[in-house]
Amino acid sequence: MLFALEWRLASMTVLGLILCVLLPRRFARRASELSYEAKQKQAVLSDIAEENINIQPVIKAFGLENRAVNLFRKNSSELARTTLRFGFLSYLVERLPNVTILTFEILVIGVGLLLVFYGYRTLGTLVAFHAVFLNISASVGGLANVMPIILQSMGGMQRIEEVLAERPKVLDAPDALELPEHSRAIEFRDVTFGYAGEQANLDNVSLEIPYGTFVALVGPSGSGKTTALNLILRFYDPASGAITFDGKDIRRVTQASLRAQVGVVFQENVLFNISVRENIRLGNPLATDAEVELAARAAEIHDFLINLPDEYETNAGGRGARFSGGQRQRLALARALVRNPKVLLLDEATSALDPATEAAINDTLLRVAQGRTVINVTHRLSTVACADCIFVLDRGRVAEQGRHEELLQRKGLYTRLWQKQAGFTLSEAGDHAEVEAARLRGFPILSQLGENVLSELAGQFVTERYPANRRVIVEGDYGNKFYIIVRGKVLVTVNQQDEEEKRIAILQDGDYFGEIALLKDVPRTATVRTVVPSIFLTLERAQFALLLQHAPNLRESLLSEYLARSLRSQELPST
Repeated sequence: MLFALEWRLASMTVLGLILCVLLPRRFARRASELSYEAKQKQAVLSDIAEENINIQPVIKAFGLENRAVNLFRKNSSELARTTLRFGFLSYLVERLPNVTILTFEILVIGVGLLLVFYGYRTLGTLVAFHAVFLNISASVGGLANVMPIILQSMGGMQRIEEVLAERPKVLDAPDALELPEHSRAIEFRDVTFGYAGEQANLDNVSLEIPYGTFVALVGPSGSGKTTALNLILRFYDPASGAITFDGKDIRRVTQASLRAQVGVVFQENVLFNISVRENIRLGNPLATDAEVELAARAAEIHDFLINLPDEYETNAGGRGARFSGGQRQRLALARALVRNPKVLLLDEATSALDPATEAAINDTLLRVAQGRTVINVTHRLSTVACADCIFVLDRGRVAEQGRHEELLQRKGLYTRLWQKQAGFTLSEAGDHAEVEAARLRGFPILSQLGENVLSELAGQFVTERYPANRRVIVEGDYGNKFYIIVRGKVLVTVNQQDEEEKRIAILQDGDYFGEIALLKDVPRTATVRTVVPSIFLTLERAQFALLLQHAPNLRESLLSEYLARSLRSQELPST
């Protein structure tokens, strides 16, 4: 149409249209990259915000408010800069075609007027050409206006495509079969596995768990107990060796058929913000109301639920906030039982509960264990003394196995772990603890004290309770207390130059820290924070000093021995 009216002006128009495409192209590519970068920074900022909201007790306990604010400010500033650059470039992509077409419109009109002036074209032809040109420029302008939206969407689509293209690390084999109903044994056959690939969390582990038995996996922190459960659930596949159900390698069966026969109760079980009935039914979406209530009865939570105003229709609240820790664990147990599992896995299922609640739930677990395999991972040995078999793991290997009495007679690792946790008495409510004098002799710093002094010292300890994620001692502060962990778990960390915390150790029942505070007024060399609700026995330096008056030379002897032992072990002595 344009060429029919005036070929010279039409050629100029085509050139303008080409420039409308080429000029923004370079900026569009960079704008698309910045859009993707902005989406990534938005994800990071959202993660930081969510993390800070969820771990407020840790932030307050460790005095990390400034660090949290600075980290959020740094990332939000980076996001703002990226968004500003994207906005500027997307504005250029939008404006350049309009500016280009407007420039060529002026040129077309100018050249057209010259052609009319010299008599090569009539004024009517020029007006007709300009009318068609305006239609084209309107189309160009409309396309340019939506370009920023398209560019912004491209970054989001790229992120979505990355997620959709991500392949799970554990996949069903092409010829995977359904796992038949479990009836004989679970076996670990020379299983080796490491999360990072370099260090093995399980190293050449072989063990057999006959069907219908109650077994326990125990051992020091980091020995591979929870890793073994993760492999049974096929969250990961072993680097070598095999795990079998009734002789069938679980890598050769479908994950769905495997997990359909397994129920799990974790240490921290999340309840969804839906009714109690639907929370339990999540374990088996096809379960009837009668089956849900049967599972609740087995978990011994039914009587509590029917006394609620809305009974089973009661909303659990966010993360189960309307229920206590023990009630959440019973609901999680009901959720596991409603699927009638052949295998029940317990991962520190009662470690965060008070003694009375823990004892009650352990009694429940013994009852529901009938007729199914139960694998209990725990660090609290008293809860599994009745197990059919106890596997003691140490540094990723099976160090010992047998019944409780057999293991104690061998006087190996299990005996040492048992003795470490023995000698304490705790009230049902968990508000008062006592320690035997004989147990105090097991602590190196107290081992030289006489029987009478230890008996008097045992009465001087004070019970202290800390909730989860609470600082017990802080690096750099001066301390005057010695701590014994009666129940619980703590994380020991030190600050590095970049203000990041380095994990040093995890201490559990029967461990101790802060012993140098009984002898010297020195700064703490590490921070200790509770991981779960914890109960401590503490002794202040002033009380210890009064007892040492009975043995004036003992103080220097204790100090010399302590410092020598600290140098030999190269540990942090003054936590």
